Amino acid sequence: MKRKKQEIKRTLRIKRRNNVISFEMNRVKNSKAGIVLLLLFFFVFTPNFSAMASYIVGVKKGDWVKYDVDVTNPVGYSTATAKMEVLDVNATSLTIHVTKQMSDGEESSQSLTGDVTVGVDVWVIPANLTSGNSFNAPDLGIITIDGESTKTYAGASRKVVRAYILRSNTTYNKCGYEIYWDKQTGVAVEIFSFGIGVYYREYLTYKATETNMWQAEFDPTLLYAVLAAIIAIGAAGAIIFMKRRKKPPITQPSPQVQSKPSAPT
Repeated sequence: MKRKKQEIKRTLRIKRRNNVISFEMNRVKNSKAGIVLLLLFFFVFTPNFSAMASYIVGVKKGDWVKYDVDVTNPVGYSTATAKMEVLDVNATSLTIHVTKQMSDGEESSQSLTGDVTVGVDVWVIPANLTSGNSFNAPDLGIITIDGESTKTYAGASRKVVRAYILRSNTTYNKCGYEIYWDKQTGVAVEIFSFGIGVYYREYLTYKATETNMWQAEFDPTLLYAVLAAIIAIGAAGAIIFMKRRKKPPITQPSPQVQSKPSAPT
């Protein structure tokens, strides 16, 4: 009887020990699962956090850009120039004012307020984006930067980012945008929109020509043009002078003395 009790106690101790070991193993498993979940959360969401951190405002109150507008075919569209001006900046929220000058002298304008993290229309997007970065524009959906280059806008060579946005691509209708933004500031420097149908083709281009956000660079081609004009004028003057110098003087014929007729005899 005593031996049986000892065996029962030993069995209970073994079970208790096994339960403890099982509990510890489950705790280790749970902790490992927690670590795995934490790592997954970190790797999945960290890129989004870094992307959000890269969404910075590159403009300030008072910044403006002027555009020349080139129109091909749209009926009733007569915009000749446009101007975008930043009215207010509050953290990542900003308000801009867009004025369009018509070819007949009339003006139209509108104010737009939005968050730069999703772009204010297409006029201002986050600064310092690179190829592969995306942002969710309210009216256009997700826009992905697909290229970087250096181009000349408003009199200066600027690093720009590009996106091609296709809104419709069917047999009977194709329309979309090709947009370049200044990389440092995020302002649009060229907006090309197109619409192609069975019976129509419409193209519209806004291109930055003036701004107070960067200084226009000296264009050596202007100097070359001025020098070429001076040389051409000087050469023409020298040719005229030489021709006049070589031309012999015009001599007036001397008057002839007429003899008087002799008297008849």
